[in-house]
Amino acid sequence: METNKNSYQLIGGTIGLALWLALLEGPKMKGILFRLDSEGNMVFTPHNIINFIKAPFRHPYFWTPEFFTHNWILMAFTGIAVGYLLSCIF
Repeated sequence: METNKNSYQLIGGTIGLALWLALLEGPKMKGILFRLDSEGNMVFTPHNIINFIKAPFRHPYFWTPEFFTHNWILMAFTGIAVGYLLSCIF
């Protein structure tokens, strides 16, 4: 039964991180994952993701409610918590 709870938490954490990545390119924020280069081509910019991964450790405002969806740690732990609650139900 414990394996079932762990799998729910793993899936929940993965969904939380995937949602965080999707929100980085959502309607409010654009150009984090993909940007136009000087030639007008859409290019993948992994260094921006790394900067956002580091941001909660460098900038305290990432821990305020208006930035919760930009904080990957909170999004992942929220997904894990939802997964845990689902494992208790099912």
